[in-house]
Amino acid sequence: KLVYSQPGLISVTQSTDVDAKGGLKVLLLKFTSIDHLNAWMASPIRARMLEKLEPLLLAPQVFQLQRDRLLPDTFTDLLTRQGEGVPKLLPKKWKVWCLTTIGLWVVIFLRDIIIPYYFDRWGLDNAPDWIHTFVQLVLAFFFNAYVVTPFLMMIFSEWVRRKENERDRKEPWRTLNDGVRWLWLKAMIVAAYCGGCAIAWALKSSTTP
Repeated sequence: KLVYSQPGLISVTQSTDVDAKGGLKVLLLKFTSIDHLNAWMASPIRARMLEKLEPLLLAPQVFQLQRDRLLPDTFTDLLTRQGEGVPKLLPKKWKVWCLTTIGLWVVIFLRDIIIPYYFDRWGLDNAPDWIHTFVQLVLAFFFNAYVVTPFLMMIFSEWVRRKENERDRKEPWRTLNDGVRWLWLKAMIVAAYCGGCAIAWALKSSTTP
């Protein structure tokens, strides 16, 4: 009865697959809009029902799958085509690196052409360097995340999508596909990168008159 009282609920359909082992029962709920569906997905009534039905479910619910999903890096979720669900297998990291590099190159290339014009229009030509850097980074990451990367995914989505049989276990292919697994090695790579940047900055500062 609590289910039928949900706002926006159109119908509830129950069916049973007699051929399935133990009898597979399916409950289909239809709502008038995605907002009503989202409200039902987050409602405490649904949470209590799932808690009682959990031992009887044939497969884990979507929320549980989302909690169990581990992301290897920051950029992986950007390489999911808009309008599609999260893939079962994450893209190979070297493909993520390729498209991310292409996207950033396109953004930097366009930035060097367009930004000087707008700096002149906005009166920022004589602004401090940190303001130039801040504006450039904001625009670069915005266009990379919302424009360039979605456009690249429209073209390369099938190439990026990992197939079920693409599971390389031998090195170095496993690391190229799934990333570095050891935390200490990740820390060493970050330290080497940050240390190199610090040394370059120090050398540049010492040579600047």
